[in-house]
Formats: sequence, C-alpha cells, structure tokens
Amino acid sequence: MPKSSKSSPLIVLTGPSTEMSEYNGNHVIPFTAGFSKPWFLPRFFLKKTLFKPVPSNSLEVAIAPLSLRRLEADLVKSGFKLEDIAVVHPDHLKKTVGPDTKVIGISAKDPLGLAYVSLTYSSVLDLGEPINKLEFKRLMNDAEEAKQKYRTKIIVGGPGSWQLLRPEAKDLFDVDFVFIGEGDVVYIE
Repeated sequence: MPKSSKSSPLIVLTGPSTEMSEYNGNHVIPFTAGFSKPWFLPRFFLKKTLFKPVPSNSLEVAIAPLSLRRLEADLVKSGFKLEDIAVVHPDHLKKTVGPDTKVIGISAKDPLGLAYVSLTYSSVLDLGEPINKLEFKRLMNDAEEAKQKYRTKIIVGGPGSWQLLRPEAKDLFDVDFVFIGEGDVVYIE
C-alpha cells in the first residue's frame, strides 16, 4: 500500500484550464475553446469571460471532470489515501507538485486541437491555434518543469489522448505514458 505524503501528494490529477471550467453553466460556451485565440486577446481576459476556473479550496478544485473524479475514487479504493491524491486546476500545478509527487495524471479532450470542432472553428477564424491546444501546451510546460525538478512521471489520458500517438506529435511533449481506453477498467494496474 502506498505511503501517505505530508509535504506533497503522491499523485496530482489535472487537465487543461479549458476543461477545468463550468462555463457559467452554459452548454454552448465550451465550444469557444475550439476557436482560434486571437493574438490581441490576453489569457486573463479569456479566463475572466469564457473559461473561469472552477472553485477551489486553496489548491484543490471543488469540481473536476468526471474522469478525474472516477480515477481519484478508484485510486482510493485500491489503497491510496485521499491525502495522497490532489485534483488541481492547472494554474496551481507548480504549487502542488513537490518532492513526494510520483505521478502527474492529465486528462485531455483535445490536446492538439485536432478534434472536429477545433479544426472547423480554427480554420474558419484563422486567427491562431485553438485555445484548448494552447492551454494544453501551457499545462504540459508546467508538468515538464515539475518532471525535471522532481523526477515525476507524466501520464496523459482522456478522450483526446490518441492525438499524442500521431507520428508528428510524439516528440512534442515529454510524456511517459499515453493511456488509451476505458481508464476505470485497467488504469489502477
């Protein structure tokens, strides 16, 4: 059974900030994450108006994608203590990961902007890369920094993880494992 950590969690779970927002309960606004990000719109403006961060108590989020919560619950069922696991907003990743952290688990729906909505909207608007791709890159930069500093492993899963297996994507990020498939069936192993 894993040993409980006092200074930093053993496992940190997160996703791009476009996926760690409730979009004010609007079911249409999330599609804007597939839009091109115009160079003249700063990130803080997008976070304030479109993908506002979910509530958190200091670092851990109160609300997270279902896949991350299911993974958290299954890890606890398999013997990890709740304090061994932190589900955080990506903007808090650097504050959360520490010397005891062994794994950073990232869930991503469209990490490279290759899904239908992103390809369509970013092609039509043609103002730059899709916002969700930029937010995934930002998250990966922070995760890779933590990996270098603390020797953690990075695991990426989720509906868009297939994008990281494409030949042109393999060298973009320093990912240890790409998880494809139904996580709740085999990811604990």
